[in-house]
Amino acid sequence: ITGKPGWWERMVGPGKPIDTDRFHVICANVIGSCLGSTGPASLAPDGAPYAMRFPVITIRDMVRGLVGLLDELGIARLHTVVGGSMGGMQALSLAANWPDRAERVLAIATTARHSAQNMADPAWQGGDYYGKGASPDAGLSVARMAAHITYLSEEGLTEKFGRRLQDREAKSFGFDADFQVESYLRYQGSGFVQRFDANSYLYITRAMDYFDIAEEHGGLLATAFAGTRA
Repeated sequence: ITGKPGWWERMVGPGKPIDTDRFHVICANVIGSCLGSTGPASLAPDGAPYAMRFPVITIRDMVRGLVGLLDELGIARLHTVVGGSMGGMQALSLAANWPDRAERVLAIATTARHSAQNMADPAWQGGDYYGKGASPDAGLSVARMAAHITYLSEEGLTEKFGRRLQDREAKSFGFDADFQVESYLRYQGSGFVQRFDANSYLYITRAMDYFDIAEEHGGLLATAFAGTRA
């Protein structure tokens, strides 16, 4: 979608860490997304987009859909389930709630519980912005910029950008993007708007907000994973 190489190009392929000469890789989209699976931008039976009529989903719902796919494919047990960030939440949920489906779990840069956040944009129009000529691009862009900061450590951002200026010799003392990091984050936000649906972003981040494996299992994380040998 972005035209740029993704992390998987280093990780997945012949002779790579996830070696396709040895293993068959299954990578499916999740419900709620706008990139293939049914989500709020999909058409409802009445022919109009679901928008906010789409049911609120959880990480466990996403995994339930993927387990359904495995059932349809006749795959009882996976060699390894691998996921980063929200994918890591799904990997943990699979281990906790379907303990016999994976022999190994590789959960990367993820957590067993997410802290809740939310943002809004007047152009969101209660989620019913499809075909209206105005979409919540500003809110989605800011949300993406804020999220992107959480993906990178402060040390990583400092190493990559520091306080270096962007295409100028001195500070403008205005509101243009003086610093390289500002330009980078604005680019990330504007690029994301072009390829992702705002309602899908809301639904997916809401699923992450609700994620709490311990809460699902009586408040004890150890209990959540007691049944799995992964």
